[in-house]
Amino acid sequence: MKEDELIISCQACDCEIGVQGLDEKGDLISCPHCSALLFVDLANNVVKVMNHELKVSQQEHYHEVQSVYGDEQPRRRKGKLVLFLVLLILISAVGIALNVESIIPREINVPDSAGRLQGQNVEHVIERFKDAGFQNIETIREYVTSLGFFFNRQDDESVISILINGQTRFSRNDVFYSNATVTITYRKLGSENIESADSIDSIEIDVPDSSRRLRGQNIEYVIERFEDAGFQNIEAIREYVTSLGLFNRHNDESVTDISINGETGFSRNDIFNSNATVIITYRQLESDVENINGIILNEINVPDSSRRLRGQNIEYVIERFEDAGFQNIETIREYVTSLGFFFNRQDDELVTDISINGETRFTHNAVFYSNATVTITYQKLESD
Repeated sequence: MKEDELIISCQACDCEIGVQGLDEKGDLISCPHCSALLFVDLANNVVKVMNHELKVSQQEHYHEVQSVYGDEQPRRRKGKLVLFLVLLILISAVGIALNVESIIPREINVPDSAGRLQGQNVEHVIERFKDAGFQNIETIREYVTSLGFFFNRQDDESVISILINGQTRFSRNDVFYSNATVTITYRKLGSENIESADSIDSIEIDVPDSSRRLRGQNIEYVIERFEDAGFQNIEAIREYVTSLGLFNRHNDESVTDISINGETGFSRNDIFNSNATVIITYRQLESDVENINGIILNEINVPDSSRRLRGQNIEYVIERFEDAGFQNIETIREYVTSLGFFFNRQDDELVTDISINGETRFTHNAVFYSNATVTITYQKLESD
């Protein structure tokens, strides 16, 4: 024990405590045994526990100290908790505001009508729908070997159809929800594997002419034009006929149909790959004029066009075909109770239809074999 050391008794645990250097007017000390906070008044020789319910526990002593010196720390914690809750509410509010349109979609106008959007570039159309506020935009690419009748090289990746929630027809004033599904289908020249098909030497080339203007021309001339244009796969199909039909004798071996990769209608500006399959169908008048029975057949002209023969008297039409040299003439009588809108009683037994080997339309220059089957249908007014 030091000279200036004073021994006092802890009022909380009755242990003796050695203290020194205390203020005579009063001082606070902590019991080293029970951590109790003691007030020591040397002038009045008083030792007092600051809280008579203080337990001998460091944790409870800590709370007693806070009750004596103030609850700034718990109050600070409470302030932080309130701040955290406020921030959480603000973050939630911002999230809801950002996603409110997906929760409650708004009504918006389409950027333009379906008819005007078709044919435009797919990227341009997508951008217009995004700018209008549409959120669900899908695209479907269709690979083609030709851009078709109305599309040219500049229209590659052009839109061919647009669906909004399955609806294909809409005007620029129509209203849809912003979460409506927009499906844009566009065509792409080439094939799905064209980029990996390095072994195929294919380039884009123009057709020599429109399908309409090529039909009726000589097969050799048409083949030559496609070869000069750069087409590699050209097939020819010959159809033997007993009559050239609407074509005359000078059009023997004339082209009747042309398809490029299955497309039969194309313009002179259409683009195809050089390896596209060109199928040219042409008709050939049979050169063997001997039939099975060894009878020599003659090529003869029809007496008149099918249009001008219809409406004439049946006997007169039969006589004209016989004079022209036709051998197989059949007639079909149809009884009617009325001669119809354009026929009167004086027109009884008028021709309503004529077919030669099944062909119902022919010009006055059409050529058939003499054994072709001529079927003449006429109507007869039913009498009592």
